[in-house]
Amino acid sequence: VRYSNHTAARRRHLQPIGFWLHIGDLATMAADAPPRARLMSAAQVGFTVLGLAFATLHLALFLFYPRIRQNLYFATVTGFGAAMTFVDYQHDHAPEIDVHMALFGAIRVLGLLMSCSGLLFIYSVFQQRFPRRFVWYAAVCGVSVIPAFVAPGTTFSWVNALLLLGLVESVRVVVLAVARRQPGAWIVGVGYITLAGTAAYDVLLDVGLFSEIGGFSNAYPYGGVALLLSRSG
Repeated sequence: VRYSNHTAARRRHLQPIGFWLHIGDLATMAADAPPRARLMSAAQVGFTVLGLAFATLHLALFLFYPRIRQNLYFATVTGFGAAMTFVDYQHDHAPEIDVHMALFGAIRVLGLLMSCSGLLFIYSVFQQRFPRRFVWYAAVCGVSVIPAFVAPGTTFSWVNALLLLGLVESVRVVVLAVARRQPGAWIVGVGYITLAGTAAYDVLLDVGLFSEIGGFSNAYPYGGVALLLSRSG
């Protein structure tokens, strides 16, 4: 089989250039396809609906009592997370390469927005005011939004570095809060560190530092559920 695509280099992001070829019993593979598709669809709908439900709940709490801005920040990060989960599952099944890349660019943008809003939430819970370094981080993320969408493959490593930096900062704030025994710190901390750990796993997996553990990828939605439960517990 000869494969030639002169635009493949700029479209490459996670997978090697080329295509996958699976060989096996036709009847078995055909029988396995529908359950696998139903499982993926159920995960996509389940994670998305759960995230939107919590986002709506906390937005309503903020509108009822605006002085507690933590609910607004939590609704924002949860809403971005729900949108990112939906688009992430969707882009794997896009029938055309241009649609696939557009969805992939949207994932990268939503990741940056989720990182900034997540830090806003963590700072509002455990600190009295936002540090100046967050302003710089948010500014860099803002400048990176358009390149991340237009050229997600080219900016892949840069955006991943920003996401990892945001995860490290969020974990630092949570660990300090737990060490200082701030009220409720360990409850929110468990959920947020779980989210940060699963998100870091996905980012490091994407850059190829190690292979999937037990064939498991896209772990961040499960970390998101842990955060939802810890925040609302």
